[in-house]
Amino acid sequence: MPLECGADPDFQDMVRSFFGRELAERERADAQRGFDAEAWEQLDEMGFAQLTASEDRGGSGASLAEAVALLYAVGGHGVAVPYAEHDLLAAWLTEQADLPPVTGPTSLVILPGATAGAPAPGDAFSAPVAEGVERLLAVRLDAGGGAFAGGTVIDLAAMDFDIVSTEYTAAEARSGIRLNAAAPQPVAIPADVARELWLRGALARSVQIVGALDRCVTEAAGHAAVRVQFGRPLTRFQAVQALLADASAEAAVAAAAVEWAVVAWLEAGEPTVEVERAIAVAKSCAAHAVEPVTRNAHQVLGAMGTTLEHDLHRFTLPPLLWRDEFGSARDWDAWIARDAVAGGGKLWAKLAPIS
Repeated sequence: MPLECGADPDFQDMVRSFFGRELAERERADAQRGFDAEAWEQLDEMGFAQLTASEDRGGSGASLAEAVALLYAVGGHGVAVPYAEHDLLAAWLTEQADLPPVTGPTSLVILPGATAGAPAPGDAFSAPVAEGVERLLAVRLDAGGGAFAGGTVIDLAAMDFDIVSTEYTAAEARSGIRLNAAAPQPVAIPADVARELWLRGALARSVQIVGALDRCVTEAAGHAAVRVQFGRPLTRFQAVQALLADASAEAAVAAAAVEWAVVAWLEAGEPTVEVERAIAVAKSCAAHAVEPVTRNAHQVLGAMGTTLEHDLHRFTLPPLLWRDEFGSARDWDAWIARDAVAGGGKLWAKLAPIS
């Protein structure tokens, strides 16, 4: 079920109507792969593309709660649009870095390797949803002493890079990018902006994961209820019941952790240390849930779930990418461990104030 994060009920109805009606026929496996320009145009027309951007920069000025409701729906419907990158990340970062506001579809990529300098002509890297976007923000974050010391952002127009390869993973696409012109001058971003960008990305990916995993459970349970083997539905078999129960439990734990992190941010109004702690738990739980939920869903559907004719791969494959972006399970587990040690091992006492 959708995350309960206090989004406006009328807005949630709009989101449900949009994904339930306009995109109902586009969820088949033959829907456009990679960047879905038609879906993006519809989102933009409804004012969803820049939901949280400030009104003086062309946005709607909505809260994080509305953004989470939309992002959850995007993940749960397998729609290939760069909403997280465009609104929650790029639109926010351009305002913080005093760059021109985003207009057309914009993506953002965190470059690997700390303190490795800005990209230069000929450099290559991988970026999400690069095909069809008009602008790409390439960000390098400088880490020092376990925290971000700042970073740089390179504002790239489509003419500044070539797409040399693209790999499609169901509803997601990752493109190999090579700079083909003198890169614009990098713009420095301070430590607090670098930290918040990382936390925004981690929370966004966690919401996307939860949306997709919830859909995996729904698809698997629906299939098991109607599929008959040996004269009875699959739900009558104990082994299938165990697979569904485990998948449901893992997805529910992840959803609870993510919802807790969103509420913590909304209540604090900024990414405090307590909010960062909640995001660490959320991203860890979401990333750890990906493997058991996707595995069990595919086991319930068997060979049918691996075919392009079935929708399941649209919800099992993207989370395998998202779980390692903006910090893997191992990265956030290490963060939680360091935080616990620094507090004398009293982790639950730290979590209690925002529970």
